[in-house]
Amino acid sequence: MYTVFVYGTLKKGHGNHILLANSLYLGTGKVINYALKYSHGDNGFPVMFKRKNNIVYGELYAVDNYVLSSLDDLEGEGTLYHRKKVRVITDTETLPAYTYIGSNFWKLKELNDVGKKEHNWNGKINA
Repeated sequence: MYTVFVYGTLKKGHGNHILLANSLYLGTGKVINYALKYSHGDNGFPVMFKRKNNIVYGELYAVDNYVLSSLDDLEGEGTLYHRKKVRVITDTETLPAYTYIGSNFWKLKELNDVGKKEHNWNGKINA
């Protein structure tokens, strides 16, 4: 089993959550020194990048090999995103988890940067 931190369309209530529907939900958490930028205007999806003094909030799941492979396919692992281990802080502990960080592909795109220090995407940039 693998622990995965998700912060965008894989979260509960969003379009790609179906891939995690049968996985064990472990709760919420946050990662420090990361920020979100957004594609496609106000309703775009988030892309996470390293940025000092920022926080990204998300959800944690325990997934098996099949689900992890499905997530890699969705995220274009190695091309659009890179699956990396990060330290996730929960209410009770800090633990390592995989997440998807934007690759250099996104640096060539015009992404919205809302200038926030704390990022908790729920379907809209400014929500």
